[in-house]
Amino acid sequence: MRLLMTSMLIYLCLSTIADAKVLFKASVTKDGPSGIFTMADDGSNIAPLIGPDGSGPGYARWSPNGKKILFKKFEIGVGRAFFLMNLDGTDQQQLTIRDKRLNSEYDGGEFSPDGTAIVFSYTHYVEIPGGRGPKVALQIFYLKDNRIETIADDTRATAKDWSPDGKNIVFATGRSIGGGGTTLWIIRANGTNLRPLIPEPAADPAGLIVHRWYPKWSPDGQKILYTEKEYIWETFRDEENNRNIIALIHKAHRYLIRSKNVGSTVQELKIPKDLECMSMDWMDDGKSVIFCAHQVQLNTRPVIGEGRPRGIIYKYDLATSEITQLTHNSWYYETVDWISDDVLSVTPLGKKKVRWGMLKQ
Repeated sequence: MRLLMTSMLIYLCLSTIADAKVLFKASVTKDGPSGIFTMADDGSNIAPLIGPDGSGPGYARWSPNGKKILFKKFEIGVGRAFFLMNLDGTDQQQLTIRDKRLNSEYDGGEFSPDGTAIVFSYTHYVEIPGGRGPKVALQIFYLKDNRIETIADDTRATAKDWSPDGKNIVFATGRSIGGGGTTLWIIRANGTNLRPLIPEPAADPAGLIVHRWYPKWSPDGQKILYTEKEYIWETFRDEENNRNIIALIHKAHRYLIRSKNVGSTVQELKIPKDLECMSMDWMDDGKSVIFCAHQVQLNTRPVIGEGRPRGIIYKYDLATSEITQLTHNSWYYETVDWISDDVLSVTPLGKKKVRWGMLKQ
């Protein structure tokens, strides 16, 4: 009997890992710790990779050859930092170091196409008139010799993606109160020719703001997938707590594809405008889009104390415009990353033990 059970467990591990093409961050409960998981690209075979635990692991990305995973977590004495690990969760190697004196932070790591480098956003605090303020930069971390190169100073990049040919990096800038919104930018990987992919939105008399986000190069390098979040800021009175609140009022969320060339035509995907994107990627080698989103109320003030929304992972077929919901449990999904099985190469050897009771909350 023991031999039979062992054989069944080995079979389950082999079949689960072989089908794992989607990497994602999720929390099992609304206020619970996050973990990194994998699943097949039809939503089946969900399996834990690391966590959920107090380190809050997340922001997971496949390496281009499918042999490593980049992720971020918290460690006592280290703070939040990026790590590399094997596909079974072993051999975790710390990449970034947090300078406590500068309160430095790395964010949004993305692999170069050849897997030899990672582009990060870097923030640290410096003395300015009246106190301390943030200084931001776009940096490339070269894995071979742990060398760091700054390719753009004073550049706040919140979402980045490297072109398949390795020559360019597209990124979005952070959301802020005021102005017409934000747009997408492109810079050469050597730090030259920084330019907007799309002109910045003009200020709207009615206060409508357009925030462009989550740019992703198509596998052939000819198109860019991204979102547009349309919203306004509205001030209202919270009488119960005797305070004024500035609230974000959702107007629409659009999922778009455009050519890499400036001034090109735009294709809008037929995705409901009340689905706010949390993360997305190309899928099926450019034939589909996988995205994590949560539903919001349009033209409505948010409910005070509502808490974190529940994200769900979907697939969008570009040929048919069909939307398929891939996750159906009550988990809180946040990020998603897809890899083709043409490059995915995994092994169950050394698979980390998992406390399955944590997944039954």
